[in-house]
Amino acid sequence: MFGRKKLRAAKPRLISVKVPWAVAADTPYLRLTASESPVEAHVRFVAFFALGRDVRTTQTPSQVGFARAEVFYPPHDSNIKLGPPSGPDQVIKVSFDQAVEARMVRAFSDASAIDYSAFDCSALFDPNEYVEDIKRWLTEYHQEWRRTGFCPDPRMYEVEGSAWLGEYEHHGWKHYIIVGHDAYVEVLAKDWKWESEGSLRGSHGGMT
Repeated sequence: MFGRKKLRAAKPRLISVKVPWAVAADTPYLRLTASESPVEAHVRFVAFFALGRDVRTTQTPSQVGFARAEVFYPPHDSNIKLGPPSGPDQVIKVSFDQAVEARMVRAFSDASAIDYSAFDCSALFDPNEYVEDIKRWLTEYHQEWRRTGFCPDPRMYEVEGSAWLGEYEHHGWKHYIIVGHDAYVEVLAKDWKWESEGSLRGSHGGMT
């Protein structure tokens, strides 16, 4: 009706899952495997364990767990050689229980795989709050990681208020997003678990 303000729908909210790693955004190794029956979904990617090495607080956010170009690994399976499940860079497999929907979506833009502006990100450890003091952000980010043992922003989220859930929400399913380098994966499932398939060995042009 004329004269009334139109209410805006609340944005779905991103909640970081509690894990000790962050999906390595510099490495295009995101893999989605889903079966028709029984319903299964598995997502694999390279993850960074900050507590597995001494991180310098002088590094920029693009160098710490997000786009560490110096540890880029070729995305092809034949180039991946795994060692014991320890150290800062490991291949992680997330298995989703009773997954009813799973899809991989191409990157939103060259700058970001996902359109974060479409979500309520108030629960995330937002670097935009520290624009004028990025060193402080890095220090507090890693202090929080060490204090809790969980990454403040692992690039894997549960989505609260998801429109995609639809009829599934009332039956216990949840909406999860895993953000990679050139794409992201969305899964509707009842639960999930993760395991390390091993640590990456070697770097950039040669595996050892």
